Formats: sequence, structure tokens, C-alpha cells
Amino acid sequence: MEFEDINPPPSLFIRDSVNKSEAMFVLLSKYLVDQEHTNNWVSFEVGLAANRTKANVSPESTHSELGLDIWVFEPLDKDINFAVPYCTYYMRYVPAAVEQLKWLRDILRGDTTRRFGVPVTCPYEDCKLSFNYLSRWYTDSLNCPACRRPIHFPKSYKEIDFDKLKKEIVADIMKKTLRNTET
Repeated sequence: MEFEDINPPPSLFIRDSVNKSEAMFVLLSKYLVDQEHTNNWVSFEVGLAANRTKANVSPESTHSELGLDIWVFEPLDKDINFAVPYCTYYMRYVPAAVEQLKWLRDILRGDTTRRFGVPVTCPYEDCKLSFNYLSRWYTDSLNCPACRRPIHFPKSYKEIDFDKLKKEIVADIMKKTLRNTET
């Protein structure tokens, strides 16, 4: 929102924009960490999104009615030390990977009430953030989006077939769509 021409105070514009949103996307970067002003505004926006009441909550939702889904994206080649305590989806990405962007686009075009990714819960007692990890590649570990400490995955995680998981999700969405059109 830094490049937009908005009327002061910006906090009201941001609050109203978040209240009209269906989700929040946070792109972690070195710039975000280095610029204290930007860092503070992003934290403010995440706090607003975490406290926004959802209008339509799916009965299958594992999350509460309070708070937008907050999607956090972090470059695979850099660990960015910025905590997002209300993250619901977390993805490490390769900045120039067009295939990965297309895969993400396909997910975002689907039924947004459906949970995507591999469910992960931070193992640390003082954190316990539950989120969905989106990836096309196996990783031994990643940093928790909230506490930024490492989460190590068991070897069985490597056996997850993400392409198969995506096909199952799409098939499930299609079934629901057909059922809705029949009624």
C-alpha cells in the first residue's frame, strides 16, 4: 500500500481495506525487515486481519470465525526474520519459478473455504501455531512463521505426493460444485 495515494490518516484506509478483504498476503523480504516503518505497518495490517470477523465460514473450517486467512510467502533461498503469529498458510518459494506461481494461482482460483497444503503445528510449547504448509518440494525443516524457530519434519513427510494431493483437492471441489448446482 506504500505506492497508493490515500487520504490521511492511512490507518483508516488500511483498516477499511482489510475489512473489505477475503484474505491477506504477506511477502517476506529483506526490505520488510530493514525498513522499520514498513515493518510496523505490516504488523498492524496482520493484526487487523487476524481480528476481522469472517462473513461466510465453511462448516468444514478448522479455523475460528475470527480472522482472515493470512498467507505468508518467504523466499526459499533466504530466511527472513519476521514473525507472523496468525499465519494460516505458509509457503517457501523460488522467486523466479513460473511453475510454482502457476500452481499457487490454481490453488487460489479454487474454493477458498477448502484447506490446502500439509497441516503443521509448531512443536514449541510457547507457540503451537497451526498452519498449512504449501510446497512442491520436500524440506527437512522450515522456520515457524510465528516464533521463527525450526520445525523438523519426519522422513515420512517426504513421501507426501503434492501433485496427488492437489488432484484430490480439485476433485473434492468439483464434487461440491456439482452438488451445489443440482440443488
